[in-house]
Amino acid sequence: MFMYTLFAILLSCSSSKTLDTATSEITPPFKVESPKELVLIPERPQDMSISKEGSFFISSQTGDYLYRLQKTVDEIEILYDQNTIDPQDIREEQTGDFRNILALEHIENDLFFTTTDFGVEGTLSWVESYNGISYQTQTLHSASIEGTLIRNPIDLQRPLEDMTLFSQQLWIADNEARALFSYEDSQLKVHSAGQERPEAICFGSVNNKEVLFIGGEEGIWYKEGTDGLPIQISNIPALSLTYLPEHMELWIGNSTGILVLDISKELSLFQIEDAYQLSSINSRVSRLIHQNNFVFFTDGIGEYVFVAKIIRNDIN
Repeated sequence: MFMYTLFAILLSCSSSKTLDTATSEITPPFKVESPKELVLIPERPQDMSISKEGSFFISSQTGDYLYRLQKTVDEIEILYDQNTIDPQDIREEQTGDFRNILALEHIENDLFFTTTDFGVEGTLSWVESYNGISYQTQTLHSASIEGTLIRNPIDLQRPLEDMTLFSQQLWIADNEARALFSYEDSQLKVHSAGQERPEAICFGSVNNKEVLFIGGEEGIWYKEGTDGLPIQISNIPALSLTYLPEHMELWIGNSTGILVLDISKELSLFQIEDAYQLSSINSRVSRLIHQNNFVFFTDGIGEYVFVAKIIRNDIN
């Protein structure tokens, strides 16, 4: 088995060799190809979001930059299969007021984002319009109706399209406010996170019930509906989360790489031995999203966004 780190030069080679993904004796229902460099972000990538029409946006950790890739996500998938991605020549800087930009999320094709002033004060904002030269942005909220300040809104997510228990437009995980926020009808409300410092959120399903997953260094919790109390489902640390509803899989990014939990299993508390760990990805993963049969991620300290293809065992 060919092992390597994401920082190795070989990561950008043309090989698409498929590597083993299991840490347990159970054979996982998928394989993941060796990651490829998608795009170089000189200021280091912070977060990613894909619009309904396929536009791919990336915020930077420093420098107040917002980038848009010059290819749609469908075009990126074609370039991946052709092994013709040029990570040096695919990004385009966007013009607008993106000072202290942090997390990104789309509702349809509208881009929402959060900002933070070094964890002291933060905002929920959105791109109001585009005049052909630059984006016009607007701050929506800096505090909840209960008076809780947004401080470091590290993750921003919208409910899945077919959800009914979560009518809110957006949810925020704030690791400095030590809480969650929900945005609906121009109001921002605060909610318990279940753990001290929430780092990541995503929407999914547990036992056929709609839930919001909440990740952090203490593990993973979930809550059913807006008023549900957070319940711990795993002690695996999570810096980033993404849920694949068609396969009932919760993909977890943390300091060891990417792990995958089969949420269809009826376990009261998922342990590390219950997860598949992707052996081809063994660096810190701080942001993780998926689209179709591809996964996109950042390593938190490097300058690249990476992409890898997921191959299902039941698909020829």
